[in-house]
Amino acid sequence: MRNILTFLLAFLGGLSIFYILSKPTFISHTLPIQGMTCEACSQTIHMSLSKLDGVKEASVSFENKSVTITYNQKTLSLDDIKNNIIKEGYSISE
Repeated sequence: MRNILTFLLAFLGGLSIFYILSKPTFISHTLPIQGMTCEACSQTIHMSLSKLDGVKEASVSFENKSVTITYNQKTLSLDDIKNNIIKEGYSISE
């Protein structure tokens, strides 16, 4: 009985550490976008970003010429996001 209890405590402790290490770490950034000429441009960027694994939320503003994106920084980098926007034909004005 003692061996089973020891095993369970060790196993559950390992799961806790695994959960902490694998827990998503979300971060938000706002990026200024150049090249948007209409509302359809903002929809194109939004749809493209929303398909990326790790994106929690993407909000594109045609009026402000910017995108605010919330993403899991453990699975996606800011460079990945910028490259995705550039791939769609737009540029980041920083």
